[in-house]
Amino acid sequence: MISRLMGDFTDKYIWNDARDNGHGIFRNCEKVEESGYLTDVFTEEAVTYLSEYQDEPFFLYLSYSAPHTPLQAPLEYMEKFASEPDPVKRTYYAMIANLDDNIGKLMAHLDSLGLDENTMIFFISDNGGAEYTFTTLNGSYLGGKMTNFEGGIRVPFIFSWKNRIKPIRYDPMVSSMRYFAERLTKKWWVWHSPGDCGLSDARKTFCLNVTGKKASNPR
Repeated sequence: MISRLMGDFTDKYIWNDARDNGHGIFRNCEKVEESGYLTDVFTEEAVTYLSEYQDEPFFLYLSYSAPHTPLQAPLEYMEKFASEPDPVKRTYYAMIANLDDNIGKLMAHLDSLGLDENTMIFFISDNGGAEYTFTTLNGSYLGGKMTNFEGGIRVPFIFSWKNRIKPIRYDPMVSSMRYFAERLTKKWWVWHSPGDCGLSDARKTFCLNVTGKKASNPR
């Protein structure tokens, strides 16, 4: 099921490229053709990765492309929200439901491997709701994506470490940039670059894998 947003100024650029150029799908720097629904495909890749590296320290950065334009969702998920009269919001809700199920699959796989108590999990979004896509509202917060107002910078942030930290709601402001840097200063991970992938030195920082011997330290 596909919904195009004629009022969204970014949509025409996304649809023009489809999965070509900057929107291509790459595996180890090589472009691949992928016909599956990407949220499902990314989860399958992540499950495979966890199985392969379950006996080693690992770092998995799983950046889903949903929910985001272009708005596309499997029909079975669209049917779950048949009562929603707005086709744009119905597609958006379906994308979120599919994402939720996929994260559940990933968490269940961690549990099946016996890694859930030895793995730190961070769930975070990159920006506030993009109201100009007509998919969401930011409530009482001013602004949204592409602004520095509350609606643009307040995002969900969940940190899970089973049986290691107590469940609490933490109200003071936190920054994902600060937290990521603090975790990297711990001697829990051994880093190596899998190749420059044609990236600049600054961007190579985000093209990393983890290797090393099995350890009792958290991932």
